[in-house]
Amino acid sequence: MNWTLELIRRAVTENPDLLAVIVKDESLTFAELWDYSKKAASKLKRAGVCKGDRITLELSRGPRYVGFMLGSWMIGAVFAALDSAYPADRLELIAKDCGAKIRVNDEFLIGVEKDIPMEDFEELEELDPSLIIYTSGSTGMPKGVLHSHRGIFESVKRNIKAVENSGVPYRIRNIHLAPFSFVVGIISVLTPLAMGSTYYTVPYDVMRDPQKLADFIEDNKIVCAYISPKMLRIFTPRSNILRFAFTGSERVSGVYRDDFRILNGYGSSESAGGVLFFDIDKAYDNTPIGKPAGDEKVYILDEDGKEASEGELCLSGYFALGYLNRPEESAKTFTPNPFESIDGFSTMLHTGDIVRKLPDGNIVYLNRKDWMVKINGQRVEPGEIEGVIRNFDGVLDVAVKDFEGNNQQRFLCAYYTVKEGETVTDEALRKHSEEKLPEYMIPAFFIHMETLPLNANGKLDRKALPRPETDRFRAAYAAPENEHQKKITDSFEKVLGIEKISLDDNFFSLGGDSIKVMMLQNELQSNGISLSAKTIFELRTPRLISEAKEEVSDLSVFKSREAESYPLTKAQMSIFLDCQIPGKETAYNNVFGLFLPNDMQPDPKKLRSVVREVIGRYPILTSVTRIIDGIPSLVPQIGSEIDIKVIDAVTRDHSVLAKNINTPFDLEKDIPC
Repeated sequence: MNWTLELIRRAVTENPDLLAVIVKDESLTFAELWDYSKKAASKLKRAGVCKGDRITLELSRGPRYVGFMLGSWMIGAVFAALDSAYPADRLELIAKDCGAKIRVNDEFLIGVEKDIPMEDFEELEELDPSLIIYTSGSTGMPKGVLHSHRGIFESVKRNIKAVENSGVPYRIRNIHLAPFSFVVGIISVLTPLAMGSTYYTVPYDVMRDPQKLADFIEDNKIVCAYISPKMLRIFTPRSNILRFAFTGSERVSGVYRDDFRILNGYGSSESAGGVLFFDIDKAYDNTPIGKPAGDEKVYILDEDGKEASEGELCLSGYFALGYLNRPEESAKTFTPNPFESIDGFSTMLHTGDIVRKLPDGNIVYLNRKDWMVKINGQRVEPGEIEGVIRNFDGVLDVAVKDFEGNNQQRFLCAYYTVKEGETVTDEALRKHSEEKLPEYMIPAFFIHMETLPLNANGKLDRKALPRPETDRFRAAYAAPENEHQKKITDSFEKVLGIEKISLDDNFFSLGGDSIKVMMLQNELQSNGISLSAKTIFELRTPRLISEAKEEVSDLSVFKSREAESYPLTKAQMSIFLDCQIPGKETAYNNVFGLFLPNDMQPDPKKLRSVVREVIGRYPILTSVTRIIDGIPSLVPQIGSEIDIKVIDAVTRDHSVLAKNINTPFDLEKDIPC
């Protein structure tokens, strides 16, 4: 059996008409998603895909992508989670590496709706392969991390437990700011589906724009979200609708909110996402990564393999099966567990992360054991980038190194040498890299050197690679000509940490990237200039940006098709039945009285307006109980149907409270608030 599929099947049975996955112009209910998944399974089967075969998913994020994820599992196939935005060369390379029998792209989708849904699912063992996640590889090639069905199920369980422990209810609206090509993106869509909640797909332009993100969360009433640490630093919600946020995937610094809870998660592609979690209680210079959320075990080992308070973080549990087609690398990362007799797990995962255990038992991340780095939360092996650049005509050798910039943000710099008689430009290398690599792997700087520094053994001395001097990438100085341009150049200077920015300086040539675009947008907003992140990406210089028209967010609210009614939970049914018993109609009335001094008396009209506004935001608070087809059900009231009785209780007369305690609700008509 596939345990994750079974969790989602249960959610389909319990809430068939609830929206499951929503994208801007398309959405599917749980029943519709399940039906589409079975049709996807049928189409894959007709195309010759069998149990154990591999396929690639090369679709845009949305319901169809999720349908083929589930459909592939129904027939026992293994899918490589890719991104349709990847360069064509990279998609081709990965499809070949994993031996994909079918490449599921937009062309393959044609006619899937006409297929007969598959009803008999393939029987699976817990360690049967399920998913391949491609990460940056140290050999210059993308590296496939192969996961089992049990490993994915355990990751979903950990996330569900983390959400439950934080008091966030089921059947809520979720978003995640990551592509499906990252394991955290896959787990973050499976988790809400397994919980019977709705997953909203965030458009790419919204993912990069803190203002549009705030609008998106507000307009769609998103309760739970995964937001990167860097976005959280500059993100300000419009109201208190957002109650809970996951963050992590990189060092978390200076992140804390008192208006919603934030959980810092630690995990990797090999662990299938979060393993350790920490409930952030204040802003830390280096936020702890916490403790294990599930049955997994954590060990900190020194260089001799003995337990210590500081050393390499190692994990035992149900994690990846290994690296696809790379037995030697697999053997180094996934070793026999020396503590198997204690914890019962046969394999130990070596993370390569150096950590320290704090006195309270929480763990804090320190640094990497090797040259692998994390850029914007994603793992990057410099060797893969070096391999791409080295293949450019005229390049002799190359080295890539990371540096820390403003706000603890890391960026990449590529140093290259050129063959005798050849000419290579920085811009040509940047364009070549953009054609071969995902955006997060493209260096911020390309620097030509006569020779690369070597150590005493004749090997590359990475420590001797100089920090990039931004002056060499700057345009001739042109001063701002008016106050508007001055505000823009000031914003450039603050975000990039560079003085005397020219009107013609290119934001990206000076080290700007997608995260700094968000920071620049936020800084411009504080100076009264409203521009989308897309505009900044396109115009790049203060001069061109100053000529752009200010923009108003055009983010449209997703069209939601909520169910007309919902069956009562066991607790709700118990309350409903009790209220049918004479004398118990008011047993669940809860009246709250707040007595204030005379100089703090609220305006009754404003109080009623505020209460109506708050209650109106939550469907559960605006539902009545009615008998539908003989079944007691919750029926949401919308628009003019809502009749919230806000009692004028600005008084010191206790009899008002007593009266309302003893006044029963008409459950079929009254909003129980």
